[in-house]
Amino acid sequence: MPSSQPSQSSTKGGKVKRGAEFTVAKETMLTEVLKAPGSFEGKTVKIRGEVARCCMKKGCWMELTADGVDRGMRIRFKDYGFFVPVDSAGAQALVEGQVNTRKLDESTAKHLADEGAEILRNEAGEAIELGMVATAIELTR
Repeated sequence: MPSSQPSQSSTKGGKVKRGAEFTVAKETMLTEVLKAPGSFEGKTVKIRGEVARCCMKKGCWMELTADGVDRGMRIRFKDYGFFVPVDSAGAQALVEGQVNTRKLDESTAKHLADEGAEILRNEAGEAIELGMVATAIELTR
């Protein structure tokens, strides 16, 4: 059952596991997804990256980055069913879920920016998000 409460645990000093068990055996390089997101659209993958930032209010999303790529990926959680600790920035994350790209309406873009998100815009000024709806996450420090 989804919880509307912030995650009270911390990533300091160990591992934090959220969601279901991992089911995808092979890891896909996050850099591959970031460089060619269209080829992963709608596919379930397991990726690893560093948490650049997360929702500072509840831990209801996080952004993953990879070395050498200037764009990140926002991770949301299936059915709003679990959150990550609000101190997750800097942790290493192993994440499994379905990749998607979506255009954000202005109120959603503003809401995310107010929570600390970095919003990327295309040439037309539209907020476009490369993301994943995660079913399983493991954070380590």
